Amino acid sequence: MGPGSGATHAARARGEYTFGPGEEMQHDTSPHRVTLGDKTVTAQCAGLVLAYSRRLFVQYYPRYSRFEAKQFLLDAARFMEGVCPICLIDNTSVMLASGAGADAIMAPEMAAFARTLGFAFRAHRVGHPDRKGRIERTFFFIETNFLPGRRFTDFDDLNRQAFAWCREGSEGTDRENVLFY
Repeated sequence: MGPGSGATHAARARGEYTFGPGEEMQHDTSPHRVTLGDKTVTAQCAGLVLAYSRRLFVQYYPRYSRFEAKQFLLDAARFMEGVCPICLIDNTSVMLASGAGADAIMAPEMAAFARTLGFAFRAHRVGHPDRKGRIERTFFFIETNFLPGRRFTDFDDLNRQAFAWCREGSEGTDRENVLFY
């Protein structure tokens, strides 16, 4: 890993990375099957996790475009009460104009939006999803710990419950006492 990679130390075995407090946050989306009322739909779960503390914020959307991404990131920054200087992402066209990894060119609209919140996006190398393993593992955790046994009437209800779940899991946590995975 080169300078400015976002990780404090070199990669360890199997893509393990170490982060300092406030150094990096990771963002991604994942399709989840959820039942809203009596209809099962595929919803886009947007997640943002602080790499050091693993504090988590998630919300669900019927689709995830740049419009939803900006709303999500603003809500996440408010929930986290701030941002880290780097937001690691995959090579999604929602955030990128072209390229990938170190050669990625952020969409000007998204880069400008990130600057207003005080961070910059950084895309990980293609074929290295472990680099953003904090958020990748979180999606499995959501599917196996948040979704099972819950009922939702609509997206508003789903997001109210997701917000409460994140708040309950994030309050009172510290590096040594993480409630999420």
